[in-house]
Amino acid sequence: MSHYRFRHFLFQKYLYDQLDPVQRAHLHLAVGTALETLYGDQTGELAVPLAWHFETAGMKLKAAEYLCQAGDRAFKMFAYEETVAHFRHGLDLIKTLPETPQRDQVEISLLLGLGLLHRVVKGPTDAETKQVYGQVRQLTQNIEPSYELFQALLGLKDYYDQRLELQMALKLGHEMRKLAEFLAMPELLLLAHHEIGSTLLYLGQAEEFLKQQQQMLALYNAEYDRAFNEKLGQNNLPETLTNAGWALKFLGYADQSEECFKKVFKLLSESEQSYVKPYALMDTSYHYVSLRDVARTREIAEKTIALSREHGYSFCLGGALGAMGWVLGEEGQLEEGINMIHQGLAILKESGSWLLYQQELSMLADTYCKAGKISEGLAVIEEALVMVREKGFLLEEPEFHRIKGELLLLERGAAEEAQVCFQRAIEIARRLKAKFWELRATMSLCRLLQKQGKRAQARNMLAEIYNWFTEGFETPDLQEAKSLLEALV
Repeated sequence: MSHYRFRHFLFQKYLYDQLDPVQRAHLHLAVGTALETLYGDQTGELAVPLAWHFETAGMKLKAAEYLCQAGDRAFKMFAYEETVAHFRHGLDLIKTLPETPQRDQVEISLLLGLGLLHRVVKGPTDAETKQVYGQVRQLTQNIEPSYELFQALLGLKDYYDQRLELQMALKLGHEMRKLAEFLAMPELLLLAHHEIGSTLLYLGQAEEFLKQQQQMLALYNAEYDRAFNEKLGQNNLPETLTNAGWALKFLGYADQSEECFKKVFKLLSESEQSYVKPYALMDTSYHYVSLRDVARTREIAEKTIALSREHGYSFCLGGALGAMGWVLGEEGQLEEGINMIHQGLAILKESGSWLLYQQELSMLADTYCKAGKISEGLAVIEEALVMVREKGFLLEEPEFHRIKGELLLLERGAAEEAQVCFQRAIEIARRLKAKFWELRATMSLCRLLQKQGKRAQARNMLAEIYNWFTEGFETPDLQEAKSLLEALV
């Protein structure tokens, strides 16, 4: 192909300015069409200039299609401001066009691209995220049930999960399942089972989550990961494994839980979707906080904070600051740790990310307890327990009661109240079948009984829960339980 150019830009501008609008439109259309022919399947590389040519030619719908491609390319290169500009420009172009199936399809594609961007950068609880996916849901009502509707339901469900509107999230999960069955798409059915299970996990139904997980695994095929990447723009397997790890740990299977997290790290090392990493890392940092693994939490939280600041992921930054603040507290930097957790909570509160917010309250209360700040710690626990009652996120409820008991023990003459808190924590943990939390609360109660001279009662109680476990004996909690049992002889 021959190449020609003007000796000076001003010559080009002069000649271009002499053209009337009809001539310009005709020439832009000719250039755009020629470029499409020349580049064939590789027109995506010229998406921006092609959008300009067709927009100037008056072909707004075609220009919007190329702006959608340009937005997708910019997103993959972390050029998030350009991504927003391309998607919004495309939406502006088609605003005045008559409603047709083709026009609606282009609008849906642009909105889904914008929705994924908001979920990644601002977080799933951002108000615009809900608005965008709500628009897609409304548009898809005019067409046959589709993959795009499933994407919209997925985005909305994530929004409601993270805001702890769990009954609405569960309803959307079942809608996803029905849609996947209607579309006869097993890869979507697999994802629907995961989404239903996740909400059940947040509601404290870990065994029900694992049942959904088993149904999901029965459908699993490695090809589905590629389908998720291509059509959904994301890989949900890291989140699936993370939640499975949480559920297994919650139920008392620490080794199986750790295997899930090892798989998550392997997936992240192989993933080409860099924006998935801070989300998965943030989730894993919370896991290691609950295990009291300071070194591992520090390593993961530092990576998450660095990635979040580099790319502007405010949601992940809010989560990771909480984990890092807890680490500082464990390392003796109590004031710095408390301040950092407060920074994380402020970010999460502003975005309405109540699921992470409630989990960080546990970290803050625990750090206040270590700092001997009783009133501050009890205030945090009260806030958390109000959220438990109002929102129904039960995953860490036993731990809140246990920490409350530990805080009360720091006050003189509050041993009776503390004992009630520990017993309440054990009772709730048993109801939830949360052996992990039951063990920890039992240890707190047994240490109190030991101080009261009730060593035999404490030993029998601790031995019963300790002997239930068949794995996880290298974890800090089980090692601590073993040492306490030996001390109670």
